[in-house]
Amino acid sequence: PTTTLSMADSSIGGKTGVDTPYGKNLIGAFHHPVEVYMDMETLTTLDERNYIAGLARSRKEKDGAYYNRDKTGTFIHDLSIRDYVEEHRDAILNREQKVLEELFQKNCAVKNYVVSMDEQEKGLRQILNYGHTMGHAVEVLSGFDLIHGECVSIGIVFAAELARMKGLCTAAWAVRQRCILEKMGLPVDFPASLDADKLIRLMKMDKKVR
Repeated sequence: PTTTLSMADSSIGGKTGVDTPYGKNLIGAFHHPVEVYMDMETLTTLDERNYIAGLARSRKEKDGAYYNRDKTGTFIHDLSIRDYVEEHRDAILNREQKVLEELFQKNCAVKNYVVSMDEQEKGLRQILNYGHTMGHAVEVLSGFDLIHGECVSIGIVFAAELARMKGLCTAAWAVRQRCILEKMGLPVDFPASLDADKLIRLMKMDKKVR
């Protein structure tokens, strides 16, 4: 992996997939790598937009109310990662390699644990898709002008607000998620230029829509 997106998430878990006009990752297979090597120096070659967008995947990892409060990275499994991101925000944005190395180690430990418990996404692994039902729909609807991490960020805010409305998390926790993403320079609002009715139709096609 040579991007924040792949280091934080997609290099772990064995998913291989392609995007189609019908949606994200609807066609693919599971094929695990034998080893994954990460060199933080490669991140210095990324443009700012892709660097920041990939960071959305390092904090994607809900409060945990749905599964297990004791084993609940940042938003879905291990809340210590959330605290780490908040404490080291400037260093992360400045691409300090030691801080990034620790962040991705923490994040990949979560991903590896979840995938090892549920490789085929029959239960627990679904938490890794936090924010993705809307995120994938926004990505497709934008014609892929918005990149994946940006769309996931928007989707996380939607999922947090939905959880708040359904009484699954506090208002303060929903707001905190939005603030963390905003402070990292990620978009958090649904683009007004996109059609909401089309968005809902696309969301209904997402494999995690339930």
